[in-house]
Amino acid sequence: MTAHTNVDVDELIQILGQTQEHRQRVQEGATVTWLDDPLPQQVSAVIQLGEIAQSGQCADPKVITALIEALNHPSQNWQLLSRAAQALGQSDDPRAFDALVEASGSGHWAVRREIPEALARLDGARAVEHLTKMLDDDDWAVRQAARQALG
Repeated sequence: MTAHTNVDVDELIQILGQTQEHRQRVQEGATVTWLDDPLPQQVSAVIQLGEIAQSGQCADPKVITALIEALNHPSQNWQLLSRAAQALGQSDDPRAFDALVEASGSGHWAVRREIPEALARLDGARAVEHLTKMLDDDDWAVRQAARQALG
């Protein structure tokens, strides 16, 4: 990694994995407060990984892999997932397109709302078919985002 990186990619990826640990502690009856919740750090980690992916200063494939995993994160927290969708849309990695297409059919509306712009940015011609399908989404904000992405 180069100039961007007083940030440790492995440390950011480790932060994304903290949800399982947190759930296990809750299930075991540990006293857990909102201060113990890893979500704020996870959202921050996704944002930083997205900035690294967008800058092109890190050729480490783990960055995009971590963002794709975050998009499919078991927490189903819309903030984390929507930030992951935004970050993937800013990357130039071809794996991002397929991950976003897969996520476009499920999940929280706020996550689906981020996907049309990301798909159009990554590969406008290839995105048309998927964006057209999104015009029939149950949520008006997703339909609007798809219309805007189609131009």
